[in-house]
Amino acid sequence: MAGSALFRLTGAVLVCVIVGAAVQWCAEAQDGCMIVYYDMVPCFDYLSNGGSVSQDCCGGLQNVTAMVNNTASLQATCYCMINVAAINSTLAVGLPGNCSINLPYQLSPDADCSTLTYSSL
Repeated sequence: MAGSALFRLTGAVLVCVIVGAAVQWCAEAQDGCMIVYYDMVPCFDYLSNGGSVSQDCCGGLQNVTAMVNNTASLQATCYCMINVAAINSTLAVGLPGNCSINLPYQLSPDADCSTLTYSSL
């Protein structure tokens, strides 16, 4: 299951890179989720195989949290991170704690991003 989620995510990234300008959803992803996915690439090995969390992974997660500056960006980032969490939801839930980073939502495919507000941070 983790491998198929990673394969789908990687495939979506590659499709967007190859034909991104031609497809609306790729254009939207390139504006938001592509940046998140790029920052989270160092975490894909951990989320796929377990083991220890690399400093690069934690740095990527920190970069993602630094992108948030309003409610819209918080919710958008959350929705992107749901796809990252789908690689392995069990390992994803613990990732912020392993990196000593506080997220205002649970890193899980079941996160309800629509309820998040920037003012609550």
